[in-house]
Amino acid sequence: MNKDLYTLANCIHASDDFAEEASGRFPDKKYKRSVLAAVRSEKQPAARKRLATAAACLAVIAAAAGIFRSEVQAAIEQIHYSISSALGLGNSAARYTEVVHTSVSSGGYIVTLQEALAAYGTLYVTYTVEREDGSPVMPENDYFQLDSKLLINGEPVRNSSGTSSGFLDEEKKIWRTLLSCGTEGTDLSSENTYELKLSDPQLAERGTWEFKFKADGSELYADTKTMALNDQYVLPDGVVVTLDELSLNKIEQRITFHLTNSTCIQYDDFQLEFKDDQGRTAVFQTGTCGNGKGILVNSYVPAKDSPIRTWIAEDAKTLYVTAYLTDMPETDGLNPDDYKVQTGETAVWDLTNLESGIR
Repeated sequence: MNKDLYTLANCIHASDDFAEEASGRFPDKKYKRSVLAAVRSEKQPAARKRLATAAACLAVIAAAAGIFRSEVQAAIEQIHYSISSALGLGNSAARYTEVVHTSVSSGGYIVTLQEALAAYGTLYVTYTVEREDGSPVMPENDYFQLDSKLLINGEPVRNSSGTSSGFLDEEKKIWRTLLSCGTEGTDLSSENTYELKLSDPQLAERGTWEFKFKADGSELYADTKTMALNDQYVLPDGVVVTLDELSLNKIEQRITFHLTNSTCIQYDDFQLEFKDDQGRTAVFQTGTCGNGKGILVNSYVPAKDSPIRTWIAEDAKTLYVTAYLTDMPETDGLNPDDYKVQTGETAVWDLTNLESGIR
């Protein structure tokens, strides 16, 4: 047997059956299936570390032996599309993430639900899309967008969802998506059973893909710090914005609010700017709003012409908070900062009042 095949099997901690399944100079179909199954079955954080080793092994082995490189590389690339990397958080989300790795084939497409994370009022999932025949996912310049429906413990959830999508590979054979489903009013702090139904609204013949999985938000909820607020801002149209609660954890930083005299903020660019006791800054902008309440979320702000997320630091003790409105004319090419107007007085928040756990 080719020693490189043993090397790859050892990299991914495959079973002893691999020796029997790869007796020839080149791997047969049974061996290929076994390797791919082993790669896709790695479900725990420790196993994900092994996959990084497997990827390094693959780079050497594929060059030396040419063993079904595309299949294994695709499998490893999919596993490496984690929620942590999708959110740009390094490894911060790994300990809170449920690794699902379930594939459903329909309409000539394979959708693989990779990871799920139950956060405070939001369910995050990552999934990838491939063609069954291995061809590019879509024609050039096309866009693959799936609608989503979410059930929690068998009950439909009215949710607002957002996506971030793109290709994982240069050949455009693997389409990846981060889906965030807002679940305000639903408690995600314990283990729940989720059903996610994906469908293509434009091309029904592409099929539907349904997944059922569990995710437990208890650890992230326990690691979240919260502080009650009661700051109010009166907007020019008479709408009153009342801030309710600040919540901070390693996945997201957000503020809940409710409105008086309106069901939604008419100014899309209402935002809060923060400076802490050490001069560090952060910006929260309107994330969702409807039915008289909404969420301000930590946003990306430009720094040296590159978008960088700035967090409220864990060691910050005081925050100076200023609210702004951006009311721009309908003209292209304008700088929003030129039309930013402060509303209300700058507030001072004592972060030593943060409490552990979500009330």
